[in-house]
Amino acid sequence: MRKTLILLSLIALAPSTIAQVVVNEFCTANYNDWANTDAGNTEYEDWVELYNPTAAAVNISGYWLSDDATNPQKWAFPAGTNIPAGGYKVVLLSGTGDYNPGYCGQTNTNFRVTQTNGDDIVFSNAGGTILESYDIGTIGAFHANHSYARDTNGGAVWSIHTNPSPNAANGGPTATAYATKPVINIEAGWKPGPISVTATAQAGATMYYTLDGSTPTNASTLYTGAVNITATTTFRIIAYPAGATELPSFAETNTYFFGTDQHNVRMVAISGGTLGDGAWGGNENTHIEFFTPQGVFVTEAQGDSNEHGNDSNAYNQRGFDYITRDAMGEDNEIEYPVFVSSDRPGYERLIFKAAANDNYPFSNGGAHIRDSYVHELSRIGGLHLDE
Repeated sequence: MRKTLILLSLIALAPSTIAQVVVNEFCTANYNDWANTDAGNTEYEDWVELYNPTAAAVNISGYWLSDDATNPQKWAFPAGTNIPAGGYKVVLLSGTGDYNPGYCGQTNTNFRVTQTNGDDIVFSNAGGTILESYDIGTIGAFHANHSYARDTNGGAVWSIHTNPSPNAANGGPTATAYATKPVINIEAGWKPGPISVTATAQAGATMYYTLDGSTPTNASTLYTGAVNITATTTFRIIAYPAGATELPSFAETNTYFFGTDQHNVRMVAISGGTLGDGAWGGNENTHIEFFTPQGVFVTEAQGDSNEHGNDSNAYNQRGFDYITRDAMGEDNEIEYPVFVSSDRPGYERLIFKAAANDNYPFSNGGAHIRDSYVHELSRIGGLHLDE
């Protein structure tokens, strides 16, 4: 009788101890790949895909997802969450789960994942026991639109996937790692005279560089040795690994200034494919660097920029809007206290204004400072306005 009771107890416990469902793939770098639509707007949210390899549907109501292995019970799957036999469940890591759980027609978590901060992907059962945990800080951030996935559905081997497959079988091109970013011998910033720039990369890698601000590829100039730079230039270089199982590195970027190219204000250098003539074509992949008034390098980031303003495009210095993109795999903010009136240490987005609408009277060059002047008066006067 006792054996029968034990057997019945085990049968009764079975539904709550199911562990067959697995994390099959996740993308923390969905820059512009897998699109979701909400109220007519196209959104590119990061996501996690679960897979049920069994021959029966599995209910995972009350199971948990989190971005922190020390806090695994962050977001619970809602009641009625079933994954069919051999089927998938994709969850958006949008952060809207508490107030808009059906955002973009998908299931949504109440947290976002910031891959460049080394967040985690954690899957736990209803009791909070961690079933799977992936530390992006250890794995490394991914290039835009790449995912991390099992090579085959439910398989034991994980790889970088260059063609993510949400709600579909895993497969396609894979890689084991990215090449290490090249190291440049001379730091960015102002230099008193000509310099000879060299770069080193991992063993066997081939490097390519550009001097026009564009992102280098293996179609750019082959690096064969020191590059002599005598005028203000943005030097960008990338490494392509020798092995077929690795992918190219992130590009390293250094801007150099020379001679009288010095100023008594902080300086910003931006580089991208079409920024030289100010012809922003939608979102322009942009690298940004900050320097002190003495030309000493401070910080850098990678993101998007757009043309900002109307009349300002008539000037050599045009207004633009910059946003750091975590999905590009390098940064999630500009780590720099840009505004002296604020103790905020970093910014994801900045707008640079050329003050074109503030140039009256036009005949003698205009003011160009009214906007910043009024903002400063508001701050000093404690008017409690947004400045």
